[in-house]
Amino acid sequence: MKNQKGFSLIELLIVVVIIGIIAAIAIPNLLAARRAANEASAVSSLRTAHGAQMTYQSTVGNGNYGTLVQLGAQQLLDAQLGAAAAQKSGYNFASFEVARTSTAPAAFAIGAT
Repeated sequence: MKNQKGFSLIELLIVVVIIGIIAAIAIPNLLAARRAANEASAVSSLRTAHGAQMTYQSTVGNGNYGTLVQLGAQQLLDAQLGAAAAQKSGYNFASFEVARTSTAPAAFAIGAT
């Protein structure tokens, strides 16, 4: 009988198949976790922008809300959110402001897509 060293081809194929099965299970879970983290970051960014709008309105906005660029210029938002093309964690942020008039209060909306 020969003295065998190393693995046979069948043993190596079994190991490759097992690794493939583990990868098929793990990769979708990792992608879902990444998507959930990006969504949580976007929600946090929206909350930050809301707080920045409240601060802007009560301090320098004279009762009006500011654009994301104006909030960034006042350093109420970070450079990513305070840019003209605000993008963070894979989401694009946009804001819409309505100025205060004698008959209507100021309003704003911020969205992430």
